[in-house]
Amino acid sequence: MASRLNYGKIFLLGFGFFGVSIVWGVYNAFVPIFLSEKIWAFCRTGWLFYDVR
Repeated sequence: MASRLNYGKIFLLGFGFFGVSIVWGVYNAFVPIFLSEKIWAFCRTGWLFYDVR
């Protein structure tokens, strides 16, 4: 007996992949901006090059 496809589960799975791809794009767009701002803030305060030895 051939099993039928459950279109609701397939739609949910596709929507999950779509959502992850959207979040990934937003992450790749904004994280470099946030990191560059943080790196300059650390450089100004000297914490980035602080040696613990």
